[in-house]
Amino acid sequence: VEPGEPGGFAGAWEGDVDTAFLNNNGFGFYNAVVKGGWSGIWRLAEKGRLEFKVPVRYQLFAAAASVDDNRSGPVASVGAFWRQRFPGMIATIGANADYLLASGKNYVALTAGIPVSLQFENVFWKTGLSVSLEAQNIAFTESSTDRSDQRLSAGIGLRRAWGRRLSTGLDYAFQRNSSTVDAADYSKHVVTLSIALEVL
Repeated sequence: VEPGEPGGFAGAWEGDVDTAFLNNNGFGFYNAVVKGGWSGIWRLAEKGRLEFKVPVRYQLFAAAASVDDNRSGPVASVGAFWRQRFPGMIATIGANADYLLASGKNYVALTAGIPVSLQFENVFWKTGLSVSLEAQNIAFTESSTDRSDQRLSAGIGLRRAWGRRLSTGLDYAFQRNSSTVDAADYSKHVVTLSIALEVL
């Protein structure tokens, strides 16, 4: 939903279901997420707008080895973002927070983040480029180890549309997690190739 003239406001409710399966080096699990919520757009200028998001979701993970390590549970979130259009580019900066009420006390967590992104509409061969960066602080409020994490995520991606319904993408993401629990320190690199076909 898009507001018309500057000063206009529009909002909408939305929802979807995501399911993922992973099997890596003998470690396999699944997770499913059912989410819905409200989002709004306040258009404050001809090419700038303030966006609000208030999503709620429920995440379901395969059973953990310990009851205290069960990550399944509801998540409530809130976020506000400024989105500005420039010639050939869109810049976004914001702030968000979410609270995970996990079934296992070691994963009950309050997360605060500051995301920044740039989207370039046509870099070469009708291909768009996106760059993102987000810093997060995660407090595991009921953890038996008083765990606290600082996480930095960065990504770059390419998108190309092949007509009205077909598009392809190539993404690289890096994540560095620094934790007060040594076993939770990690660096992660992920490369994703995607194909999307709109059927309706």
